[in-house]
Formats: sequence, C-alpha cells, structure tokens
Amino acid sequence: MRLMQLCLGWANRKGIINMELTRQTTINASADKVWKILGADFNNISEWASFVLESKADPDLPDGGGRVCQVAGFGATTESLYEFDDQRRKLGFTFVGKKNPFFMKEIKNGWQVEPKGEDQAVVHTDIQVKLMPVFKQLLSGPMSKMMGKRAEKILSELKYFSENGKALV
Repeated sequence: MRLMQLCLGWANRKGIINMELTRQTTINASADKVWKILGADFNNISEWASFVLESKADPDLPDGGGRVCQVAGFGATTESLYEFDDQRRKLGFTFVGKKNPFFMKEIKNGWQVEPKGEDQAVVHTDIQVKLMPVFKQLLSGPMSKMMGKRAEKILSELKYFSENGKALV
C-alpha cells in the first residue's frame, strides 16, 4: 500500500520564502534495485518519468555531477547534484529550467530509499522552492497543489518501473 505524507513548511530568510513538500511511497522491490534506478541510473530518468522527455549526463559538469533534461512545462533543464550518498541511498539536486518563473529563486529535489524488509523499499522525495515573498501569498496554494501532483505522479511511475521493469504508459 502506498503511503503519502504532505508537509508544507514556510520560513522567511533574507526576504526569501521556503516552500517544502514531502511525499513517500512503498515499492515492492528491493531498496538496492530502486536505488540503482535513482542513483546509478540518475541520467536515465526519461526511461521511466513521463514528463521528462529526454535526459543525459550534463557535459558541462564532471562525470556524475548532474544531468540535462527536456521537461514538459519547463523546457531545457539542468539538474546538478549537490548530494550523493551511495551507502545511505540518498541524493539531492538543484533544478534550473529555462522556463522557471522569475519568482522561483531556487528549486531543490531530494530522494532517499530505505529498505523495508528484503523485497520492499520506502522512497522519500522532498521538494524545496525558494520564492520571492509576495508570491508566497498569491501562489502557495496552486503551486503546492501542482507540485504535489507531480511528486505523486513521479512516485507512481517509479513504483511501476521498479516493480515491472518497464515504464508506465
């Protein structure tokens, strides 16, 4: 059964508002298998995430430093890893898209895979967005709803890919 958790946290630091969203799901596959998809195969997200149209290693970064993607609604994006811990099965990256709205100052996405028995894993994803203050009041509801739907979709696609070895069509 799929578990989900929603957490919206707001903090005002130096005129920037942090918006956070967290989701999790249980996948019927080993933590090692799921981590391989997210970690070792980081550059291949377009194989299983439907809104990522293309993905490949970023040629401007050192090997393993990140990826470039074509993302529906965001266009060309650069996703640079700032954390990668194979032992803890945890990674984090910043997301910069050519179509990012000007009021979104920074987008970060993190993933962690935890074993739940031999053939199950719990996957956590968290998204952090730094917004200009006035836009928090205007857009926090619609943005959190849109981000929540995307997080749920990518988790369901990861779950299907991990359990079936092919993308959800």
